[in-house]
Amino acid sequence: MRTVALLLVCASVALHAQAPATPMFTMVSIKQSAVRGVGSSTSPRPAGGISTIGAPLKLLIGIAYPVHPDNIVGLPTWTRFFTYDLVASSPLGRDATPDERRAMMRAMLEERFKLIAHIEDRGQATPNLLPMRPTGDTRRVLVIDHLERPEEN
Repeated sequence: MRTVALLLVCASVALHAQAPATPMFTMVSIKQSAVRGVGSSTSPRPAGGISTIGAPLKLLIGIAYPVHPDNIVGLPTWTRFFTYDLVASSPLGRDATPDERRAMMRAMLEERFKLIAHIEDRGQATPNLLPMRPTGDTRRVLVIDHLERPEEN
């Protein structure tokens, strides 16, 4: 019986050790963009990478989290004045799934912008047409707890 228990423990440790780590971009270049006020461009790159030109940080964060960019709150004022060019390559060797791309974007934003954020449900700010009756509507928002301007690379 002890032998079977020991084998089960060893097998579970081996499986845990082989669990895939969160994917991260292998190469990232992010620079403040010279393009301002004329829109932005975002496109996937081969094998799960991504490329942006003139993207506001709010858009990059919106790619990284499953919330609409209009539902991101707590961004510092400086984020309104800067856009970024991003080129990132993936180690996957295939197209990334939406969850993998979000995970790689989150890891990049955490590393480069020191982003700390959390998702919460908040009451919907919609007018209630029936007096004395709560709507009960909620929306998912991303709350930015910490964010720093990155160093140029």
